[in-house]
Amino acid sequence: MWPVVVVLTAFSIHEVNSAREALMNERGEFLPHIRLAKDLMDKRRYDSRVRPVMNHSQPTTVVFSMSLYQILAINEKRQSVDLNVWVIQKWKDDFLGWNPYLYGMINTTILPYEAIWLPDTYVYNSVVMNREETERYINVVISTNYWKGERGAEIKFMYPALYRTSCMLDIRFFPYDQQECKLIISSWTSSKSDIDYTAEFHGVNMDNFIPNEEWIVVSFNIKRIEEKFVCCPEPWVLLEAVLVVRRKPLYYIVNLVIPTSVITMVAVTGFFTAASTSTERREKLSLGIDSLLAMSILMMMVSEQMPTTSDYVPLFGLFYLTIIIVIFIGTLFTAIILNIHLQKMYAQPVSPLISYLFFNKVWISGLRVDFVVIFVNIRLTNGKLLVLPIKEYGRP
Repeated sequence: MWPVVVVLTAFSIHEVNSAREALMNERGEFLPHIRLAKDLMDKRRYDSRVRPVMNHSQPTTVVFSMSLYQILAINEKRQSVDLNVWVIQKWKDDFLGWNPYLYGMINTTILPYEAIWLPDTYVYNSVVMNREETERYINVVISTNYWKGERGAEIKFMYPALYRTSCMLDIRFFPYDQQECKLIISSWTSSKSDIDYTAEFHGVNMDNFIPNEEWIVVSFNIKRIEEKFVCCPEPWVLLEAVLVVRRKPLYYIVNLVIPTSVITMVAVTGFFTAASTSTERREKLSLGIDSLLAMSILMMMVSEQMPTTSDYVPLFGLFYLTIIIVIFIGTLFTAIILNIHLQKMYAQPVSPLISYLFFNKVWISGLRVDFVVIFVNIRLTNGKLLVLPIKEYGRP
């Protein structure tokens, strides 16, 4: 048993020495980039829990920039926008500088993000609370300030992110609407005295943007504002990224506006077609009911995409409501005319209410005219009952 243990121990020592030699040069020294990483991450000189400034009263300036890669979704019902962006944060770390002459003229190195201090940058109006679901942290790029004659190093923190933020959509002019959504970015725990945010560029980079099928990006700009909160007396520095988009209406015109207009014209034209004077023809009534049913289905399709609001009625909703009212009125009058026509065919008296509204009272351009039709000479001819008017007069 003991010989086996001795052999395994010797083999392990040999492997460790081999791995150590692989990290060393001919003189038995660690390779420059290995030494640099070890020296920078020495816990005796660096603590990632502490803001890296020599003077704690001086704020750390974080330079923020962003590139829009894709608009994933703008949900009217949920009042939110989903964006795929690339984020870059830059700041100065006073504790991570080095002399390139001592490390093989290395000016830049890459380390895991967990190894250094990071600002707690957060999107205030995000609807996703778990950072792991929105941001993908990988590494940080560290560049020495030796050649600038300054202490420390410049940190560049680059990562992709999927942000879902709240956005109050105004769909009053849907589908010809233009929306404005904001991303409010700042530190969650540090005020202006600790972290001062600034935008590297006024506009968001759109070079790699994938066009959206439904929305056109009008503008996407970042502005810096200062705001005080109830919790704290000191002001907070906020970066407000304002995205302005305009909807492409072609889909809704082809699939909703044009079919609705065609249905309306067919229904209105059908109401003015001549009716039969000898038989019961109820096709116009069926046309009106079918048109109302079709309009109801189309309106349900529109309402599924719109948020529930009582502040205003969208333009598209007014369009559908007006058309439904027009078709309803036409169907109602068609039913009344058919009823009167059938009563005449079977020699039944007209309802007093209908007679009063449609025969005794008529409003023409605001002028009311009363007229009376006197029916006489009722007789049977060839087995048919005839009602012949012989006198008609009006009075103001």
